[in-house]
Amino acid sequence: MAKVDKLLDRALFFARHLRGCEPRCLVKLILIELEVPVNRAGYRYLLLAIVLLAKEFAQLMTKELYPTVGAYSTPKASGTQVEKDMRTAIGEGWENCDQETWSIYFPPNKYGMLERPQSKKFIAKLARFVELWEDLCRALDSQETQVCTGCGEEQVP
Repeated sequence: MAKVDKLLDRALFFARHLRGCEPRCLVKLILIELEVPVNRAGYRYLLLAIVLLAKEFAQLMTKELYPTVGAYSTPKASGTQVEKDMRTAIGEGWENCDQETWSIYFPPNKYGMLERPQSKKFIAKLARFVELWEDLCRALDSQETQVCTGCGEEQVP
């Protein structure tokens, strides 16, 4: 229960403070928070892969998503190179960041141990987090008091 609460609390925090932002902005903040080095190609690939997967979750990682990310890059990169660079960037973030921060997004296993996520899991978890954030932003927007254009009175949804 506690691991879900930490993730939900984090998503709610971002929903309150980043409403109206693009998902790309949220993903940048999370990658920086996880200390994924921004000067690596893997950072750019992760950023794009997470945003693309959040938009269309049905994509297959290695057969569709990684080649798509590679095609957007300059110079173009193969799906294999994209995956390798992302794995390297995740590894550097894992080594540099404190485990408490990582545990928000990637909770410990059933034995209480934190494990460095594989690229696929990393991307999928953060794409799901983006979806949760978007849902919370919509929910917060619908709870705000609105003014009726006809009579000018405040309407509470």
